[in-house]
Amino acid sequence: MTLNPRQEAFCWNYAKTGNATESYKQAGYSVKNDSSAGTLSSRLLQNIKIRARLAEIVEELNSAKIAITDQKEGTFCFPTSHRISNQIRLFTMR
Repeated sequence: MTLNPRQEAFCWNYAKTGNATESYKQAGYSVKNDSSAGTLSSRLLQNIKIRARLAEIVEELNSAKIAITDQKEGTFCFPTSHRISNQIRLFTMR
């Protein structure tokens, strides 16, 4: 499975924050406003390749306990991957 760099960035941002709209913007997609970012990020989350990559990232985070750097604050944190995996399951069931 090959994702483009923005899709990969979206997946990691989403795994870190759980916020699809912000993850979409942080990944470098150009949007006119938050409403369109929300719509487009929701569409992106329905992509099978994106869901599969998110599942891989969650597995990596659960098994390897990878720390993610919060670039704004310069701190390390462990994302709430359980919440993300629940969200992935919800999108998979649709």
